[in-house]
Amino acid sequence: STVSTSVYMASQRQHDPDTSSTVSSAFFDAFRSTKKQEHRLESLSITSANYRKTKLQALKSGLGPVIPCGACVKVKQWAPANAQPENQSFVRLCHGQGWIPRIIHGVQYSVDIKQPDTRRGSFWFRVQPSDGVKVRMGPSERSPAIKSDNGYFQFECGEHLRASEILTIHGHADIEDENNKMKIDHPSESFAKLYRNKNSFQEDELHYESLDGLTTPGEWVHVHCNGHLYLEECVNPPSIERHQDGWRYEVILESGVSIRKGPSFSARTTGTVLQHCASVLINEKVTASGDALTWMRLKDGRGWITDRDEMGEMIMQAHSIKKKEAKDGSVNKLISRLGLR
Repeated sequence: STVSTSVYMASQRQHDPDTSSTVSSAFFDAFRSTKKQEHRLESLSITSANYRKTKLQALKSGLGPVIPCGACVKVKQWAPANAQPENQSFVRLCHGQGWIPRIIHGVQYSVDIKQPDTRRGSFWFRVQPSDGVKVRMGPSERSPAIKSDNGYFQFECGEHLRASEILTIHGHADIEDENNKMKIDHPSESFAKLYRNKNSFQEDELHYESLDGLTTPGEWVHVHCNGHLYLEECVNPPSIERHQDGWRYEVILESGVSIRKGPSFSARTTGTVLQHCASVLINEKVTASGDALTWMRLKDGRGWITDRDEMGEMIMQAHSIKKKEAKDGSVNKLISRLGLR
């Protein structure tokens, strides 16, 4: 018999495969630090200060692969503990792939859970929180958020992301902050693994259960936790257009257009307002399925704007349309002067 176990361990791999989601591999590379491994260990260590030094030493010595925090693995059935508190305990992975710790010197490294629900395929989500969601190295709030010198890697409110795997755990919610834990009769949480452009749907079930599959680096985002929704699953994928050189748009709203951090009216504003007649370059246009408006990402990286306001009125106009209208107006004036109309 087997038991599913959620692992409380931080992960570290020296080489990352090509990855792709709604952002390019170059964007991932910016957040996957290229510094030497020892310079990154502090952010990847286990959160317990008592064992940080031990964890760092283990990673530096390259003792072997590390399963990411929050990963669910199948292990061999173990004998129940006696009445005496356990000083250390290990469980064996199925298929004879090695051992993982349950308890070491009173610190719990893994916990017994019900068999999780797993869906694999292609899924689209839209970010709900106004302050966005961070991307983590494992499916757990305890897992380190991916970080670089430029800050944390996160999706802003309203942004769409594509996932290749959804992991849902019932009866357990791995919350880091003890003060924020809610007393819920049936706790549950779910994470989505960002889509990988390479071999996303080619692996079989045995691959995911193998040690190689368990230790392969991934990027995970919270879907929901104890009733709190972070990502809303899309019935249909959004329409996404990108242009390397960019499209040029002009503000036609007299009061100006506010720039937002994400493509949603719920996203926070940056404090910058594009004034009337201001001209900007757009390098990405996103239209959610069923929406009449389009969100546009500014090419200079300042944020997002939309072509219509919340009432559906046009507030931005493409230069090509404006030029066509100006040309048509000039032609009509010439025709009137010549008395041809």
